[in-house]
Amino acid sequence: MSKKVKNIYEHEIPLYAMTYYLVFAAKGHACEVITKNIMHVDNDESDACVWPHPDHPVVFFSHEVMGRDPMTILQVVCHEALHLTLHVLHARGVTLTEDSEEAYTYLHQYLFKTILTSCITYHELGHMQVLLK
Repeated sequence: MSKKVKNIYEHEIPLYAMTYYLVFAAKGHACEVITKNIMHVDNDESDACVWPHPDHPVVFFSHEVMGRDPMTILQVVCHEALHLTLHVLHARGVTLTEDSEEAYTYLHQYLFKTILTSCITYHELGHMQVLLK
């Protein structure tokens, strides 16, 4: 389940009792948007990043990233979804082993899908619509 408030999407990760926030903002304004609505953060010079938190990490994508070609957007989403996957499992005490590999891959798949779905919604199916064909 997710909800959207001012370019902020909230997603629950039920199995891990965690919520993450996905924020879209202009590069240089992410800290202001996130600090005002979620938690205090510093340094928003990157085009996309994950700010860790034990119970509600924040994933940020700049408007500049979202304006790029669909393949680049997919690459950035995949990259940030992996950072988020590693953070969630580490925060819950799960380390990568042969036995936990499936936990990592299924969580990464889930996070990739929820982030990508929000990106498409955020874009209102603009140039991202090509990904659905």
